[in-house]
Amino acid sequence: MMVIYMGYDEIVTMLLEAGADVNIQDNNGRNALMIALNEENLEVARMLVDAGAHINVQDNDGETALMMAVCPAKKEVYNGKDRNEEYGYYYLSTKKDAEEGFNLEQVSALLGAGALVDIQNKEGETALIKSAQIGDAKLARALLDAGAKEHFSDKTCRTAMKWARERQHRSVVKLFRGYQQSKRGAAAPATAAAQPPAP
Repeated sequence: MMVIYMGYDEIVTMLLEAGADVNIQDNNGRNALMIALNEENLEVARMLVDAGAHINVQDNDGETALMMAVCPAKKEVYNGKDRNEEYGYYYLSTKKDAEEGFNLEQVSALLGAGALVDIQNKEGETALIKSAQIGDAKLARALLDAGAKEHFSDKTCRTAMKWARERQHRSVVKLFRGYQQSKRGAAAPATAAAQPPAP
């Protein structure tokens, strides 16, 4: 796995061709795919998926490859207080990240390969919650389109919508509201159709 950290893609290719086990996990419970995604190396990640890497395995913290694609370790984090005086990790998202859709290509590739969207880590976070925390509407939309549920809450009782509101990620809040309205609109005709005819 060290060759992935060091960026030796050619050696990774050689190891795969020699039949290396792609699902060995390190002391943190991470497989090679997770490490490649944390290092934002989509090319190696794709090779590992093609070689049979387990997509939905969880590490010791309950993190999945999809969660790491949404917010990899290379994305800067800092410790701080929120308005409720609770400590926690806050993901810094730049304007450029928000415009370009941070790691959208990696997330889309994993979703296409069958990644489960609603797995929760030990903090109760889902990939959708993480996308709301960093304020990336494109990632959130991709996850919603793949069937991610908005109602999951983490151990702080925050849903993805609540995180987006607290962080003032307006584009994500707008996206969630649009999805909620479209769901209500779709449910209304079905309810009307179920009503018995008037006498």
